[in-house]
Amino acid sequence: YAISSAQDLANLSYLVNNGTLYAGKYFKMTDNIVLNDGTFDAVGTFTPTIGGTAVRTWTPIGIFKQPDPDFGVIDPRSFRGSFDGDGYIISGLYINNALNYQGLFGEVESGLVTDLGVENSYIKSNNSVGGITAVVRQDAIISGCHYTGYIIANSQAGGIAGALYGGAVSNC
Repeated sequence: YAISSAQDLANLSYLVNNGTLYAGKYFKMTDNIVLNDGTFDAVGTFTPTIGGTAVRTWTPIGIFKQPDPDFGVIDPRSFRGSFDGDGYIISGLYINNALNYQGLFGEVESGLVTDLGVENSYIKSNNSVGGITAVVRQDAIISGCHYTGYIIANSQAGGIAGALYGGAVSNC
């Protein structure tokens, strides 16, 4: 599947968050993507470029669900495919809420994210916050990625991943 626009990314987020896990499927970026055209400061104030619009909030691709001690994992909706950034950049990612597990991806489980940059972005949330993904789980791999911008969290925060529960982050 080719990913070439903000709408393509938003569609992927919607589909994964509604149960399409894409295990074994391959996504490749074909262009840089601008989610918000402007800049953020340290407190999240957005300054649009000339002619820019108001800030748009991002919904992470994949939802991390904590295991429930009584019922096991309930309703896991993580990204399980391969996402190749192909060296392209996603810029202007904006999240500002009190939720857990926030990032471009909410959870990558048994999947792969490679060669992707997220730049000029602002993520402020509660717990497990990452620029690329909030959570890396099982044998997921995040490789060759970078993040520039602000990450603000109460705990478990990182430019690439907020939390690792297996898997690996390399060359980032």
